[in-house]
Amino acid sequence: MTADAALPARTDGPTRGIDHIVQVVSDLEEAAARYRALGFTTTPPARHPFGTGNILVQFANRSFLELLTVVDPAAIEEPGPGRFSFAAFNRDALAAHGEGGAMVVVRSRDASADRAAFASAGLPVFEPFGFERTATGPDGIARKVAFSLTFTADPAAPDVGIFACQSHYPENFWKPDFQRHDNGAHGIAGIVISTPRPDASAAVWAAVTGAVPRPVAGGLSFDTPDGDVTLLTPASIEARWGISVPAEQSVRPHIIAMRIAMPEFHHTSAGIWFEKIEHGNAGAARIVPPGRAHGLMLIIETMGSRVL
Repeated sequence: MTADAALPARTDGPTRGIDHIVQVVSDLEEAAARYRALGFTTTPPARHPFGTGNILVQFANRSFLELLTVVDPAAIEEPGPGRFSFAAFNRDALAAHGEGGAMVVVRSRDASADRAAFASAGLPVFEPFGFERTATGPDGIARKVAFSLTFTADPAAPDVGIFACQSHYPENFWKPDFQRHDNGAHGIAGIVISTPRPDASAAVWAAVTGAVPRPVAGGLSFDTPDGDVTLLTPASIEARWGISVPAEQSVRPHIIAMRIAMPEFHHTSAGIWFEKIEHGNAGAARIVPPGRAHGLMLIIETMGSRVL
């Protein structure tokens, strides 16, 4: 696939919606405290067997934010031929670019089928990868959760991690108490990737999401029933939301924002009003700039409104 390839006219196979976004942070507890101050509920911290740890923000629409950091550098396995290392990718993203969005994760019903589909579409594929860990519920009881991950990559955007995630014990993972937020957040509505060439990644995201690209001003959107992935130029991002992408970042495709749907705009338990945290001509959205959310812009929109 080349940057000048024609946009895909259709896709085959299932549509894969947003499962979650990985946000790398330097201090896990500090980042979680910042999200709680914005009215989000967070889960207890957990550790992966491969050197990283996380705290989650679960949503009622079965999407979630994964705040992630390195907790045991010695346990991180380095990548190799045909082998992708989740922990090494996120470690390197944090070291090279600082805090912010690192990986887009789509929902999987069958990890093996997704790997075959990605390969058939000409996307890079890697060795199958799965792991188990314990998750502590609101009742304080630890239960087993397990996942199969299907990694791929966008050659035009090496700093944007991509994988499909199949959850094997969803009843142990999703907990209603974690999905209730003081600010009323319902779920991830979309993920925004800043890129100087949205068309260069069109075929990749068509294959990953199974969605036909929809042209938008300054880019392309891949819409699924479970949120959308939108590729926008830095200039269009500034025009929409008043956030200027620094010059050194404008040439590097990267995850810049997470769109969050709420029934309505209202204050959090900390008294922070989202309508007062905004930059530029946001229209129907409210903006939490990257500097106030550990490198990831939060675009808060009411459910049913379309800002893209």
